[in-house]
Amino acid sequence: MAIREILNHTHENDVFFAKYPLISSSIMALVVGTLLGYLAPFGTNTLGFYKTIIYWQILIVTGSSFFLPILYFGEKYLRKFKLYYSIKIISLLVIAAILMSFIVTFVTILFFSLDTHYMQHYLTELPRTFIVGLIITLLFQVKSYIKYQKAKLLSKISHLSENKVSDIDKFMNKLPLAVRGKLLCFEMADHYLKIHTNKGNHMLLMRLKDAMQELENYQGLQTHRSWWVAENAVVTSLKDKNKTFLKLENDQLVPVSKTFLPLVKSKNLL
Repeated sequence: MAIREILNHTHENDVFFAKYPLISSSIMALVVGTLLGYLAPFGTNTLGFYKTIIYWQILIVTGSSFFLPILYFGEKYLRKFKLYYSIKIISLLVIAAILMSFIVTFVTILFFSLDTHYMQHYLTELPRTFIVGLIITLLFQVKSYIKYQKAKLLSKISHLSENKVSDIDKFMNKLPLAVRGKLLCFEMADHYLKIHTNKGNHMLLMRLKDAMQELENYQGLQTHRSWWVAENAVVTSLKDKNKTFLKLENDQLVPVSKTFLPLVKSKNLL
């Protein structure tokens, strides 16, 4: 599933490739070509170091212009057919390799000054072209998938941050301006909530359950059936006989009942 997801997200989610296709593909192709030139596979080390690098750069840059468009447009076309995803990709790679091998054969004969019959040499280069094309394709698709996942993660973090800000702002707007500040905690008092901030407190006609629901995306937790506390307001914890309390930055003591003790411990507040 992970490989399919990587392949599926290649072009449509790669923002850099979408804006600068020639720059992005060419730079990466040159990097891959240089790497292959250094490794000198398939006996190309006989050309000499610099000539080997030039040979592979020509093939990789040219090859990327064949493989990437064929995979991109071909995959879109083949979506209408009920085929396994791997079959679609392999089929497109084969088509691209068949076309690209004509160029590979010509360049190879030119660089190595071969007298071999063209079609005979073509059949030798075809499987090699397929393997190299597969490597290029996977590199581009992994690159695109990583960018997609990063963008997705940043979007999620941004969305969560906006929710946190909007939730707390909406809640604090219920209070008079004089006591609007950093939310510390609130406690239930009959049909009211006593809201504690770093600027004071205020009685608000509201249920504890409703207040907690409004602040579900804010970092806080219920410590007692009548108390809720903001995590960043906790300074330390205290014990008095069998009773546990959280001490806040304004010296307010918030009780922790046995029911909510495991939750408080899981937040490392004790």
